Amino acid sequence: MGTIKAIIIDDESLARDLVRSYLGAHKEIEILGEYSDGFQGLKAIVYINRKVYHHINSKVYQFL
Repeated sequence: MGTIKAIIIDDESLARDLVRSYLGAHKEIEILGEYSDGFQGLKAIVYINRKVYHHINSKVYQFL
């Protein structure tokens, strides 16, 4: 199974710390970022998804 990618979004720093600690104990989970603001977290998700989409498209065009 591949790596699970996660983004932590919470306005409470203690909550982010707890989630980071819990997820960090699992080797199969990669934390891509932490955000205290939902808007910033959403922007990061959109940015990451665009990179993934662009990467997949470039791989598809290699086969054409």
